[in-house]
This record gives sequence, C-alpha cells and structure tokens, in this order.
Amino acid sequence: MTAIVGFMNKRGVAIAADSAVTLGNTHKVVNSGNKIFTLSKYAPVGIASYGNDSFMGTPWEIIIKLFRSRLKKIKYDTLEAYINAFIDFLHQEKFFIDDNFQKTILLERAKMFYNISVEHIKQYDKYTEKKAVEFLKQELQLCERINSNDNNLKFYELRDYSYEHFLKYFSEIFMANLCSMPLLNSEDLKSIFLQSFFHYLLVHVDYNTDSGLVFFGYGEKEIFPSMINIIVTDSFDDRLRYLKMEGNSGSITNDGVSAVIIPYAQIDVTQTIIRGINPTFINVLGSAFVEILNGYREIILSQIPTTSKNNDVRNKISSVNHDALAKVFIDNATKEFRESYTSPLINTVASLSKEDMANLAESFVELTSLVRRMSPHEETVGGPVDVAVVSKGDGFIWLKRKHYFDPQLNSNFFKNYNDEK
Repeated sequence: MTAIVGFMNKRGVAIAADSAVTLGNTHKVVNSGNKIFTLSKYAPVGIASYGNDSFMGTPWEIIIKLFRSRLKKIKYDTLEAYINAFIDFLHQEKFFIDDNFQKTILLERAKMFYNISVEHIKQYDKYTEKKAVEFLKQELQLCERINSNDNNLKFYELRDYSYEHFLKYFSEIFMANLCSMPLLNSEDLKSIFLQSFFHYLLVHVDYNTDSGLVFFGYGEKEIFPSMINIIVTDSFDDRLRYLKMEGNSGSITNDGVSAVIIPYAQIDVTQTIIRGINPTFINVLGSAFVEILNGYREIILSQIPTTSKNNDVRNKISSVNHDALAKVFIDNATKEFRESYTSPLINTVASLSKEDMANLAESFVELTSLVRRMSPHEETVGGPVDVAVVSKGDGFIWLKRKHYFDPQLNSNFFKNYNDEK
C-alpha cells in the first residue's frame, strides 16, 4: 500500500510519498519503492503512482521512464494534454502486450468474477448445493442490473463498446475454459454470465488492486498548477480501462480555488486532519443519533396511555422519519467541521511557501506511517519519504529522494541523464 499527499496553491505543487511496497498477494512489505517521477526533463510536470505498481505485468516505473525518454523536449499546453499523450503512448508502444495475453488476462478476470459470485451466493440464507445454479443466476442478473445502470462510471474507451463486439472477441476462449466454471452448465446461464461480466467490465474499479496515477504540474499555457488522478486497470481488445477520478483531482484558479490538499491511497489520517474528525466517525455519530432518537421515542410513547383516543398521536410519533433527521444532523455536523477545521486549514495553505507545503506533505505521510506502525496490522506505509516540488518558474525540484545506489559513485548516470537528447 501507499500514502501520497499533495499540497497545492498558486506558488506550486508539493507532493510526498512513502516507500512501502507490498509484494504480490503476500503480507511481505519492503520499503524501497519509488512512487514519484518526473514526467518530462524539460517541463514542470510529474507523476506519482499508487496501488498496483505495474500495468499488464510491466512496472509503471519502466513505462513512465520510457515515456519521458520518447517525450524529449515536447511540451503541451495543458496537463490534460500530457495525460492524453501518455494514454496514446500506452497504445502505440503495445504495453497491452499481444492479443493472446490480453485474452488471458480477461479470462483470469472472468474466473475471478465467477468465484466471487459463487462465494457470495453461499451466504444466501437458503443456500444449498442443489439451489446453487438457481442462486447464481439470480446473483448474475442482479449484478447486471446494478452495473448496467451505473453509466457515470464507465471506462472512457468502453463507452461505445458493444456487447456484440465483446462476444466476438471473448466467447471462443470463454467456451474453451468452462471447466473452471462448473456451475455454468446451460446455454442460458452462460449467456447471463457473459452479459453480467460484460457490464462488470464497463464500470468496475477495484481500488485495492488497480493502479492510480497522479499527474501534477503545469501545461505551457497554464499559470497555476493542477493535480489530476486517473485509475488504470488493464486492457482487452486494445481498449484501455481507465477513468479520471474527478473527486481526487483539483486545479488552482485565479478567481476560485486558491489551495488544495489531496491524499491518495491510504487517506484516513490526512482526512482526519483536514476534516477535524475521522470520516468514518461521522457515520458512527449518525448511527448513535438514530439510536438516541429511537430511545427517546420509546420514552415518549411509554408516557402516553394506549387508548383509542391517543392512537392518532402515538401513530404520528411512531412514523417520524429518524433517518431523515439523522441526515440533517450529519449535514450540519459536516458543515460545522468544515467551517471550524477545513476552511481555516485551506486558507493557511493558500499563503504557504513551496518549502512549507513540502514540509507539511512530508509530515502527513510520516504521521500516516506512525499510525500504521502503532496498529496491530502490517506496516503498509513506511520507509524513506520522497518529496518533490513543482513550480512554474523552477520546474520539477527534488527536496528529498532516495537512491538505490550511491550518487557519488555513479557520476556517469547523471551525465547520461543530463546529456540525453
């Protein structure tokens, strides 16, 4: 796992990241990962990665550095244009690997989707092996209905992708591997599975296993910085499954947003500082508030005699919507926390120097690491903290950066890096 924190105001962007990397599906954590990179040697833009550290088996570090090498001195007008160029680069350089590899990855996703569905139906109250096929059919139909209505989350390159095209691409390899999905024992159920899996592919994001990429900095025609977050999963049929995360992106403007703090990956500690309360505690407060209202209602009802004359009053008291009242409570509490904690902090960040923002970003990551160290679980945030600042005038500047080699013993590395045309 990872903790990345970005601070941004009109002076620039400061970003910090830890070094912890979880190896595969194990609980082994090493503190040697690189998560912040320069995206160009000649433009004030950078990129940070979190989540899965590779794409279709190729580490992001390799892909990013190859893109930087191919970009050379090309500069784009906007940060969005750098993202578009990066996506085009993934297509052009065939990091999707060949068609057979894409189908293999897609088949693995289908098996995973099948296994998740089967495990889920085993939790049904009346589950038996005899009813497994019936329940699986219900589960797949439910998944299809939910996902087919979730059009707002469709991956960009799949928004015009038809089910007929998907069948033509995938049905042959799917039919050849049905032995690994034994409950799909009828043509009807196979068809339902494929339809459900298709809609699942269009919208499903797994924030624990997919890759997050954060682009930050300036385009040539942008005077204030931006941070833009995209999620990248995999690809099939030469279509990349990626999505821009609007809620985790931000831009500084001259007449609107003057400062931004955005955490990525493990965000709970940073959000607690920003909001003045752990985000999950808001829901706890809401649940506690509903319990108090329910108890108060019972007290009131106990004081009203149960007579035909009082039935109307008792019914009205019993019908009060406590969930609606809890929503009002949560909304008011959230507003109060925002005015008391978030707004003053953002106003302070707006006036900070680049160095101060960098120190804060580093401190937030180190605090997240400390919290993880004190928890009984594995330390998924830790190791050296890399810190970088990007500004319009100075470009990309490292404030702290670990090396896996001694820079003094490798002068040729820096000479080749600087001399590269």
